[in-house]
Amino acid sequence: MRADGLIFGEAPPRAAEISARQAELRRVRRRMRRETPFVTRLRATFDPRPLFSHHEDIGLHDTTTAPSRKALR
Repeated sequence: MRADGLIFGEAPPRAAEISARQAELRRVRRRMRRETPFVTRLRATFDPRPLFSHHEDIGLHDTTTAPSRKALR
């Protein structure tokens, strides 16, 4: 909710608010990485699969879209 408020709020966010949000995100990310097994962290950091994607990113391979989109493949 705070992130939405910063991004979509009525007034532009102040630099102090942005810095505080970024610091909070860094803390959360560090905590999540500490609690994740080493192999999982390693796999997430060095995953080469996005480099080998042959799909044009226009949403046709997205499994969350409506079933009728499959006909367009």
